[in-house]
Parts: sequence; structure tokens; C-alpha cells
Amino acid sequence: MRSATATSATAVLSWRRVLHWLGYYSAALLPLAFYVLLAHIRWKPAASAESIIPVSVLLLNQSVWVFPVVIASIDFAGILWFGPPHDRRPGDDWQWSPDATLIISYVSRGNNQETLRRAASQTQAVLDSLAVRYLIEFVTDIEIAAEYRLERTSGEVLYYIVPAEYVTSRGTRFKARALQFLLEQRTARLGGVEDKENVWVLHLDEESFVTPESVLGVHKFMARYDLRQTQGAIGQGEILYNACRYGQAPVIEAIDAMRPGADLGRFRIQYRVWHAPVFGTHGSFILAPARLERGITWDVGGYGAITEDAYFGLIAMERGIQFDWVEGFIREQSPFSLRDLIQQRRRWFCGLMHITRDPNFQARTTFLLRLCLVFWELSIFGCTASLFFLGKRLLASGTGTVPHWLTLVIALCGGFFSSMYVVGAYRSVLHAQLSTPRKIFSVLFTFVAWLVLIPWIAESLAVVFALVRPVKHFHIVQKDMSAA
Repeated sequence: MRSATATSATAVLSWRRVLHWLGYYSAALLPLAFYVLLAHIRWKPAASAESIIPVSVLLLNQSVWVFPVVIASIDFAGILWFGPPHDRRPGDDWQWSPDATLIISYVSRGNNQETLRRAASQTQAVLDSLAVRYLIEFVTDIEIAAEYRLERTSGEVLYYIVPAEYVTSRGTRFKARALQFLLEQRTARLGGVEDKENVWVLHLDEESFVTPESVLGVHKFMARYDLRQTQGAIGQGEILYNACRYGQAPVIEAIDAMRPGADLGRFRIQYRVWHAPVFGTHGSFILAPARLERGITWDVGGYGAITEDAYFGLIAMERGIQFDWVEGFIREQSPFSLRDLIQQRRRWFCGLMHITRDPNFQARTTFLLRLCLVFWELSIFGCTASLFFLGKRLLASGTGTVPHWLTLVIALCGGFFSSMYVVGAYRSVLHAQLSTPRKIFSVLFTFVAWLVLIPWIAESLAVVFALVRPVKHFHIVQKDMSAA
């Protein structure tokens, strides 16, 4: 009887994997096929009547799309090459290694205390259920109220407040300042244990929480790079933005679908193939050996204070530290408003621009990052190009003013990016508590949103905002439900 039940469960699991495989590759390939087919069908030789829009303007604007196709093709290659994540959970024979210690690090200014409590309590529950040897540490600028603090269960819980008078040696500000203070407190607390034992730090944002899939991936990573036998490595994995309120803001969710899509694209390639963060590093789901983090530090100075995560990664890369991909995913939430989303992107753009100007980095270290920023800037013209093209289609027949080969390149670029967004949406709904019709709607809406350039327009507005008014402070995205 037990054998029959096990066989039945295995069959169900196999069918789920097949369906996941079909859904993933459909999400990747169908948008690209749609763009290429549409471009081929709609292209016609130039009509004899002259277009109101000059041919030179149309050709110049459409040529802008040729450049982003490089990054888009890397994303698409990563999505297809490595395929769908396995999403494995710990099995019945699961056991956490008793000589491995995982430190969960939450850094927050302290404004979103309800969100911090909710995320950390979910993380704590998962770790307790899997008997992980862990410690959770918090660092904030303001005190966390008693009702938002975690109670100690099987793992220790520590809270730190950054003193107002605290100054780093390089005058680091914002989140990096808090990270450096926490690093110093941790170093004093460990007293050199991290040099001898397998002690790791998992960095999370204030709304992040781990999943059983990510715990399994972290455990495998820590075993592969056991610090008693290897020099260690820094890891990062997939982040899904489908936590709180998911399904209630389709426009924002469609725009943010790019992020898990990029994780499975260019970020997976940079970690699994190049083992270096050439495209940057996320500020969350960073798994680092405690001793390596102590050696790098978060004292990033003025250039790295706005995007301290990317600066940290590039320093590690220049020091020859290996990076790798962590299986599994953690869950976070998207910004509640378009204003916060644009502010967030504006901070990223300005912060990365600061990093590429740092004379301490070698040119080859920041080359691909510079290239990505150039393409990001060109997104402004890409939107303009598309609007011109749509205008021409309404005002004149034929598309012969744009060569057939260029039309196909534009279609490839649009298709690659569309695939990245749709794959991101598919991954998000796959692990979301939504009905099947609502999941289908979310994926289709993401495709349509990209088709009419809503995400591209939002990203372009962020770049314009960044260029006109560069960031001078660290914008805090609203995450508390009560204040939303």
C-alpha cells in the first residue's frame, strides 16, 4: 500500500515537472515567435506616398533598438540555456549540517517595522521547521518597538541600533553604513570563529523571507564551498516579487516581472559561467562567508554608498573571489506605487553611474556594467523610436522606410525582452496564492504591458529623472501595509 502511494506521488510530481517545463519554455519562446512573425508579416515595401515623418528620423530612431539587443540576447540565452529552476524542497531524509552556521542579516532604517516583523517571522518559521542552525540579526537606525520584535525560538535573535555618531573610516553613508556597523558588531561577537568554522551570512532586505527551496539551495552551496576545505565563494539566487499584495497591482507587477526574468537570464549566466558579478549584484539574497565579508567590508565610501551591493560585488571580483549561483528562491514584494518604483530605479541608475566613475576600479571590471547603463540611457530613445514607428503606421502604409533586416533586429530585441518579462511573470505566478484564471491573466497582462511599452516607459522616466535630478539621498520604498 505504501509503495503504491509513493509511486502515485512520484507520478504526480513528474507530471508537475513536465507542466512546469512546458509553461517555462512557452513563456520564453512564444513572445519571441510573436514578435518575429508579426514583423515579417507587417513589413512591406515602401509606398509611393511620402510619410509625414521623415525617413531619416524613422531610420535613426529605429536603429537605437540595435544596441539593446546585445543585453537582451544574453538574458534570453540564460533563460534557455539553464532552463527552468528545479524548485526542489528538502526531502524526508533532510538534515542540516550540525557544523554549519547560517546568520540571517536584516538591514532596515526601521520605518517599515510591520513589514520587517512579518518577513522575519516567516523566515524564522521556515528555519525552525527545517532544524537549521541559525542566528537572526537586525540592524536599524531607530529602535524596533517591542510588538514588532521576534521572540527567540531555536535560533538566537539579536537587535542592533546604529549610533547617530557612528562614522566609518571612509565616511560611508546610508545602508552601507548600517551594514558596516553590523559587520563590526558581528566580528567582535564571533571573535575569530569564522576563520575556523563554516559560518555564513545571508543578507536579506526588510521584506525578504526565505523558502524551503532557498534553504536547500543555501545548504548545498555551503557544503560545496565548505570553508574548512575551500576558500569559499559568494552566492546569489532567484528573487520572486510575489509576496505581500501580489495580484493587486498588475501594472507594477508587470514592470517588476523583469527582475526574476533577469535573474534567470544575465545574472544566472554571470554567476554560473563567468563566476563574476559583471552586471552588478542584488542587495538581497547575498550569501557570503563571514570571513570573506569581514575582509571586503561594507565601508564603500562615497562612490558606493547608493548601490552598496554592486560595489561590494565588484570589490570582491577584483580580489579574485569566486561567485556562484544558489539554487532556490526567496520572496519579496514590489513597491506599492509607480512613484516608489521610479524612485527605486532612479537610485539604481545613479548609484551604478557613481560606481563606474570610481577611479579605484579597473576599466575591465566595470566594462559590462557601463555597457548596460548606456543601453539603459538609450531606452529613452527606444521609446521615442517606437512611438514614431507607431505614428508612421497610422499615417502611412508600408514599412519599407525601415529595412527588412533592421525590422527583424528590432523584433528580436522586443521579443527577447518580452520573453524575459513573461518568464518573470510565469515564475512569480507559479509560486503565488492565486487562482488559475488570475495567474493566466497576470502572465498575459505582462505580455500586453510590454507590447504597449509600459515597462519601458517607466524605466525611461526613471532615467530621465536620474539625469535631470541625480540622487542625493537614499529613497526608502514604502513597504508597510498599514501605510500603503
